[in-house]
Amino acid sequence: MKKAPRLKLRQRVRLERGPNHPQGLLVDVYSATLCVCNDAAWDLLTALKRGATADELARLLTARYDVAEVTTSHDVAVFTRQLRSMGLLDVGA
Repeated sequence: MKKAPRLKLRQRVRLERGPNHPQGLLVDVYSATLCVCNDAAWDLLTALKRGATADELARLLTARYDVAEVTTSHDVAVFTRQLRSMGLLDVGA
């Protein structure tokens, strides 16, 4: 059985969240791209900073937001596809 790949944010990605800023900020230091993140995106990004599989990310959202895993699996696929298109995600073995 093939092992699910671990996804991880590239080192050029910084995550910033200040005490007076409830929303997180993704900073791509290479392209100077800034993205404001809602809580769900922040949860995914912090997990991706450490490295996680798509299934782990879906389970994280399911547990935190009480949403069906079929929905969170789709949301994770869309989210990670966007990160890949921006060049912000590494896919390991």
